[in-house]
Amino acid sequence: MFNFKNLAAVAALVLLAACGGGGGNAGTSGFGGGSGSGDTGTGSGTTDVASNSQATVVLSLSNAQISSSSPGTATAKVVNSSGAPISGALVTFAVTDVSTTIAALSPTTVVTNSDGEAATTIVPSSSSAVGGAFLSATVAIPGVTTQFSTQVAFSVSPLNVTLGTVSAIDTTLNAYESTSINFSITGASASNPVQVSVTSTCSQTGKATISPASLTLTASSGTVTYKDQGCANPDRVNVAVVGTSQQQSVSLIIAAPISTALQFVSASPASIGLNGSGLPTSSLVTFKLTDSTGAGRAGEVVNFTLDQPNIANLTTTSGTTGTDGTVAVNVSAKNTPSPVRVVATLASNTAIFVPSNELTINAGRPHQDGFSLAAEKNAMNGNLDGDESDLRLTLADRYGNPVPDGTRVNLVTEGGVVIPASCTTVDAVCEVKFVVSNPRPPNGRVSLTAYAVGEETYIDLDSNLDYTLGESFTDLGQVFIDKDDDGTVDAGEYITGNAANNIWDNNTYARETTRFFFSATNSAPRLYAYSGGSCTNTPLTFPAATISLTQNNCIQDFVFCMRDGNTNADAEGGNPVSSGSVLTVATPLGAGASATVDNSPIPAIVSGQTRHILTVRRSDCATDLTSNEQVDLTVEMGASGTKYTLPNLVQLTN
Repeated sequence: MFNFKNLAAVAALVLLAACGGGGGNAGTSGFGGGSGSGDTGTGSGTTDVASNSQATVVLSLSNAQISSSSPGTATAKVVNSSGAPISGALVTFAVTDVSTTIAALSPTTVVTNSDGEAATTIVPSSSSAVGGAFLSATVAIPGVTTQFSTQVAFSVSPLNVTLGTVSAIDTTLNAYESTSINFSITGASASNPVQVSVTSTCSQTGKATISPASLTLTASSGTVTYKDQGCANPDRVNVAVVGTSQQQSVSLIIAAPISTALQFVSASPASIGLNGSGLPTSSLVTFKLTDSTGAGRAGEVVNFTLDQPNIANLTTTSGTTGTDGTVAVNVSAKNTPSPVRVVATLASNTAIFVPSNELTINAGRPHQDGFSLAAEKNAMNGNLDGDESDLRLTLADRYGNPVPDGTRVNLVTEGGVVIPASCTTVDAVCEVKFVVSNPRPPNGRVSLTAYAVGEETYIDLDSNLDYTLGESFTDLGQVFIDKDDDGTVDAGEYITGNAANNIWDNNTYARETTRFFFSATNSAPRLYAYSGGSCTNTPLTFPAATISLTQNNCIQDFVFCMRDGNTNADAEGGNPVSSGSVLTVATPLGAGASATVDNSPIPAIVSGQTRHILTVRRSDCATDLTSNEQVDLTVEMGASGTKYTLPNLVQLTN
């Protein structure tokens, strides 16, 4: 029995539904103890209300007369006795009529949302469906065993429209051109909108576009735009009235795109090697055939040739472009290191061709004579941890080509540290730092060796680009650090590799050894006599000489040699003072003489004690010295700033 408590809520919902408008239908009594109320509103839609002791439902239909072009929307709003929305209620929609079902629903069962609403769409079951029926909504509330329902009446009217002729402004199109598709229709109006869809064979495969592909007409004609996207075939454009069997079509002739360009895409890898080089010996070279828009052209034959004969082999002389317009060929090296290009030519039009980027064929591995090590300096401050020298290693194969990027070079040393201990080449070069640190050999002489997998250098007497038995070569043998500087492998010096075997080897270690000096800067340098064109082991005592500056001989030279303070290296000729050390000379008494010294600062690269020329002169050759003069030598040690003065190197007299 309907109680008066929810009467106000029902009235409010009815008024709310009435705002949306609804034609009148007789009310129906609610199932499961509910009671109905009559339809309200006066618009094109229709509404009904039903309730029981727990809830109320308002069923509204957007339009009481539906057609294929004007479907209806049914909404059921469920509230409790206080008028608050009930979410989670199950609403079942159904169409009932006397004969066959003339309309279809989608969906038929809906759970109410947070606003207490559930909705469905109602459409004619066929284009010929006509008549009237009821739409019902049955509500089931969680926890309540009884259900209640309400219903509204609606009618289905036939879509009384006729599709006229379909035409195209241009029925023959070049590739990627557009045209307008026009059609007429009778019976469409603002009160009877008609939905039309437009499709074609090529648009369904992405080779054409139709814009718009669907439109709703309220007038007697419509227009869409057809644009080719590479159809390259006859195409049929179909115009259909949605909800009916009416359709018309027009045929178009679409020209195929024209191939306009070949492009080089890639060579992977860009550098290959001869057999035995350790490199890949073949490269996949890819090209792309395009039309005027840059789109790939499929199914075209492309021919391949090399710009130089007998340099490499092609796996095929022609290929057919794929769906993306690409085509590829494998290039494999012969026995000649050389740059080479693949030329791709369109078979149907030889005026369209392109060469690949340069592909390099090289021997790959470094050879002994192509291994180079350069140092920023080799006479370092042996008493300063962290004094460093940049090392640059350059590796070339036997033909002077850069070795492949990524070639690994290892470095070992008997003193100091190499950071990092190995490097890989980029454009034939890799770089590391050599840093002064412990261990420090007592004699201050440090051997550093760099090595990489390579081959022995040979003289190609028969010019066949390969080693021939009997040709001379460098038999490398083992990689070692020559700690005692005797030129042979001794105990504790061996690093890696095989002993010399008098057999040319293309899988050994190319290497380079450089001598570094950890020069002593914590003691004064020492001077030695120069005689017979070379430095001697004879120490100088001061004054080392007395030089008479006469009027006829007022400029004279004195040659001496200098080594650092490390006496442990004297047996091997002494070590140089550290690179960058600066020598200066002065005549402190000012008796009318001056002095200069050459070979200052000490060069970056030295091999032992250094030779210097002291030049002394009168300020005026016609004027005698006012008194005897001495020349003092000062040495400022590189990288430390320590200064040592060696006074009275020579005496000057008239």
